[in-house]
Amino acid sequence: MSSPTPYGTCADLRAVAAVCHARGKPAIVDEAWGAQLPFDDGLPTWAMADHAADVCVTSVRKMGSGLEQGSVFHLRGDLVRAEVLKSREDLLGTTSPSVQIYAALDGRRRQMVEPLPC
Repeated sequence: MSSPTPYGTCADLRAVAAVCHARGKPAIVDEAWGAQLPFDDGLPTWAMADHAADVCVTSVRKMGSGLEQGSVFHLRGDLVRAEVLKSREDLLGTTSPSVQIYAALDGRRRQMVEPLPC
């Protein structure tokens, strides 16, 4: 499932995850437009909160100062094995990662957790 949409509409992730989990299936969320969600209590809950999603993919470049291809995934629970997720990531990844992309990801993370200067 994709939540939020590019227009800001968010799904009821807990309800969708409950349906998935009741059937023994993982809840996998494309949260490409939601990189800011875990950092602001006034925004909707992000996919990994309250054990909703098992896997969440976030595109940092769409909602922050990340560079193109600057995405991360989060994993929780035992419905998706880490080694299986890693093997899938290896299909799309590179053996020559860009240090600029990593630096931009870390810079965005720092930007979100530190208070703004006055």
